[in-house]
Amino acid sequence: MTEPIAVALKFALLILLFLFVVWVVRGSLRDLAVGSGGSEFDPLLAGGGDNAPIDLRRGVHPRLTVVAARNYETGSSFDLTGGLLLGRDRPAEVIVEDPFASARHARIAPRGPYNFLEDLGSTNGTYLNGSRVAAAERLAPGDRITIGDTEFRYEE
Repeated sequence: MTEPIAVALKFALLILLFLFVVWVVRGSLRDLAVGSGGSEFDPLLAGGGDNAPIDLRRGVHPRLTVVAARNYETGSSFDLTGGLLLGRDRPAEVIVEDPFASARHARIAPRGPYNFLEDLGSTNGTYLNGSRVAAAERLAPGDRITIGDTEFRYEE
């Protein structure tokens, strides 16, 4: 009587193990696609018959605007066309004079038609709209980026 139950439990365990492996592989492939600049299929970016992407973001000029910073005027902004490195020291393009900032703290980089915020392993973290950034996050107009007491706003 207990033998059929044991066999059923073994099959259930195998099925759960298989589903777990599929879930891990799928998540890894999705992370690799985002990391390499690829993305899942987006019908708005797909072109006509040759499947070439359409530049729907032409005319967009992304910039990082200072909300609160010790060494910059409120309202000053930085062009994000090629991306930016934020940190306490050079080679950062945006110097963050904050005791909670790391030398190379965060990066904003274009991936396809969008900009992404990525923490570079900083000690105190980078925050996007109040949540700590763990992986590259796509930026949207109005997003708040916080490093210590320094705050920026992403605009297009």
